Amino acid sequence: MATSDVIERERPYAGVTVDQRRRRASDGWVRGIGIATVALLVGFAAGWAGTTVLAPPQQVLEAEAFSAVAVVPGEVGSSITLNSIASWATSPVAVNGAAGIVTSVDITAGASVERGQRLYSVNLRPVVAGQGEIPAYGPISPGDAGAQVSQLQQLMTDLGFWRGAINGRYTAPFATAVRNWQRASGYPVDGVVQAGDIVWVPQLPARMSFDGDTIATGRVVAAGEGDVVALGSAPTFTIPLQRAQTRLAPTGTRVIVQAPDGSLWDAVAGAHTVDPMSSETVHVALAAPDDGPVCADTCDLIGAEGQATLLSEVVTVPPLAGLVVPASAITTGVDGRAFVTDAEGAQHEVTVVQSARGMALIEGVAEGLEVRIPAAQGQ
Repeated sequence: MATSDVIERERPYAGVTVDQRRRRASDGWVRGIGIATVALLVGFAAGWAGTTVLAPPQQVLEAEAFSAVAVVPGEVGSSITLNSIASWATSPVAVNGAAGIVTSVDITAGASVERGQRLYSVNLRPVVAGQGEIPAYGPISPGDAGAQVSQLQQLMTDLGFWRGAINGRYTAPFATAVRNWQRASGYPVDGVVQAGDIVWVPQLPARMSFDGDTIATGRVVAAGEGDVVALGSAPTFTIPLQRAQTRLAPTGTRVIVQAPDGSLWDAVAGAHTVDPMSSETVHVALAAPDDGPVCADTCDLIGAEGQATLLSEVVTVPPLAGLVVPASAITTGVDGRAFVTDAEGAQHEVTVVQSARGMALIEGVAEGLEVRIPAAQGQ
């Protein structure tokens, strides 16, 4: 071999010995083996991840995908609890005519008062109720005549003390009737009815009350001071709502009102009236289903003074009874039909009668059938 050829072939390795060239060749082979090994490991790891991590664990998912609940009898409905306001409408019907110290108050505010019933006393002299349109304006004595006498004659007749004619004449026989009434009622027996003895009101019986700041035991009262007021035949009941809430109580909605003693009064929603002070507040009137008073024959439970705030249940979805399941057990197909799936996976077509508050009333399956619901629902 020519010397020049040897020199050309060895030029790239100028300054490197043969041993060094061998070591470098050996190191390159080792690095090649290492790279190949890493590539194989990476490929193995990727394959394991694809088969172990990414593959869906079907049996685990299927086991945890649902729980089973039984179809059971029950009710499905919905309601909300709101406050209703009960208050009496009042109107002045008479003015106290007695003067002195109020020595007793004999009725509770809002009590129903009959003819001749004692209301209060002034200087121990009774003040009673009488029905009549003419206010007392002076004493009625034997020999008097006129409309005041006729009004008194009618009261004595109603109370059973007078059986004669109602002719507006205070005769001797009528004076005897008056004295008998005075004796029975606690008045001085003199036949003279003082202006403050009877509070004349247009209609009796009536629920009545007083000006509590004036007619109260121990207070000094003058003739003409202290209103006697009559209450309406029954308190009014309303539910104040924000305008956006009125859809919850359309006319005819059932409302259950809790009375002060814990009993329940049945009512229905009526007219909606916008509050004159705030256009965002609407008052929904309540009435009994038979259009009578909500409180029926227990209206005495509502105090005559101020307003009573009562818890009320507004029935937004009337309850229906039947077979019920959680609403999450119902599946609707593309054709609009509803069905439930039993624990074994079989589907049963059902009719959803009503749903509310996460429950559904259904028809088409038997009581006791176990149906699937999402696992979280069954926990």
